[in-house]
Amino acid sequence: MLKCQTRSYLLANLPPATCDLLLLTRIVLEELIANFVELLALAFAVYHSVTWFNLTPKALPLQLGEEFVPDAVISGAHFGAWAVLSAAVLYFAGAF
Repeated sequence: MLKCQTRSYLLANLPPATCDLLLLTRIVLEELIANFVELLALAFAVYHSVTWFNLTPKALPLQLGEEFVPDAVISGAHFGAWAVLSAAVLYFAGAF
């Protein structure tokens, strides 16, 4: 009988099929945790970007002549640039 290659005394005498199942379970759990952390980081990045772009008209008022450009136009331009650049990155990364 082959022994399971592990440092744990309790798992040392398990059959190979059980060892494979334990290894597969560990890999799946590690991938799930990694995916969760990546999605959490993406959510925080999107939240930061949205709040930053919504704050931009207050930090950078744009005046053309006597009139100020509306806040929605400034934020919309930033969101549009964000969308275009994101699409370009995805295109060059081979996602499309």
